Amino acid sequence: MKLEQNWRSKSVTVLENSDYGDPETAPTPLVKRCLEYVRIPVGNLDIEQLRLLIGQQIGLPYLIVQALTHLEKDILSEGDFYPGDLLKSIISVDVLFWKAHSDLYRQLKTLIKKNKQKIAGEGINITSFLNYQ
Repeated sequence: MKLEQNWRSKSVTVLENSDYGDPETAPTPLVKRCLEYVRIPVGNLDIEQLRLLIGQQIGLPYLIVQALTHLEKDILSEGDFYPGDLLKSIISVDVLFWKAHSDLYRQLKTLIKKNKQKIAGEGINITSFLNYQ
């Protein structure tokens, strides 16, 4: 997937040209946080914000790329829950996304294979992800 040069300086809302709604009228705290986070430039999202949005399947073409930069530094990048929670969120993304973005799938699969023992030490099951394609 080819992204424009300055995509990290834009929010998911701008990149997708989509209005997700007003956080102040959100029906739940989770939805409110998501509506706030999609307004933040992608390059400014922290690991927890990425984990949460990816877990909700929001902005995946951009957020997966951004998350991969964190995973390349530390495969067990941690949001608010446990070491590897960002990875767990990413490998839980629907298989249809990975089939449509095979370049990202290959990139993540390579990272996982390179860090297999470290991941296994945290008890994260990567088997189903590795068998997607």
